[in-house]
Amino acid sequence: MIVSLAATLGSAQTPPRPKPPEVLSPGPRGPKADPAAKQSGLQVARLVIFGTGVEKAEGGGAFKSVGDGERLRTGERLRTGPGALARIQLPWMALTLGADSVLFIPPTAILSAVLESGRAELSAEGDDLLKLRTPEAEVRGRGRLVVRRTGTTTLVMAMAGAFRVETKGLVLSVAQGQGVVAPAQGSPDGPNDLPDPPTAVHPGDDPVYVKRGAEVSLRFTSPYKRHHVQVMAFDGGEIVVDRDIGSSPQTLRVPWLGTWRVRLSSVDDRGLEGPPAVTGYVVMVDE
Repeated sequence: MIVSLAATLGSAQTPPRPKPPEVLSPGPRGPKADPAAKQSGLQVARLVIFGTGVEKAEGGGAFKSVGDGERLRTGERLRTGPGALARIQLPWMALTLGADSVLFIPPTAILSAVLESGRAELSAEGDDLLKLRTPEAEVRGRGRLVVRRTGTTTLVMAMAGAFRVETKGLVLSVAQGQGVVAPAQGSPDGPNDLPDPPTAVHPGDDPVYVKRGAEVSLRFTSPYKRHHVQVMAFDGGEIVVDRDIGSSPQTLRVPWLGTWRVRLSSVDDRGLEGPPAVTGYVVMVDE
């Protein structure tokens, strides 16, 4: 699906979503947007921010702190700090930009995004995702997709659906459970099978109850040294924590009351991220 910017302008509002419960530590959500701030470019979507240290810049200008609920516009570059994430909600799909990442929205007639560094996760129900580019590759398709860019290497991983990856004059078909490594130098590698998820994950199917302010113990079995963990809303797909971690055991902090889903994946030595293990559940309760 090719999406023009004109088609998005009347639908930039974020759909109703569950609001996280009480915030326990100062500033886990971003600062509120400044309605008086001067804006330029065409508005694309409203930003949903978790954590602190999310900034945006217009063109080659200086980065400035961005508030939760502020609009992202064409010609702007979005940057997340350690431990922060930003969700870009479009009418037909969502893009979650993970920690330590940079995303650019080109000022072009056809809507697209450029991942300059870090990790982006895109998902859509029944429609094509917007075109995502990096300096090494261009990705189109439908389903749920994870793209990472580390240094001058792009990694494309299909979690659900099917995608086309264009790199070095080649067009590679990537199905669910497969990934491609596209380096700036040398030939692309793939499609390859993604690494298997961790096993014996705790928390698992049985919810773990944790007092607010306490850390969640995360244990699992895996032959890999790197992993990726996400915390998601219980009754929706909204990601509120998204970060890379090492080997088991690890600790995880969830700063809101309520029931949350925990999703854990393996990352192999090439940097390919695999599908998540069985969803675990954490319930944060008052003392």
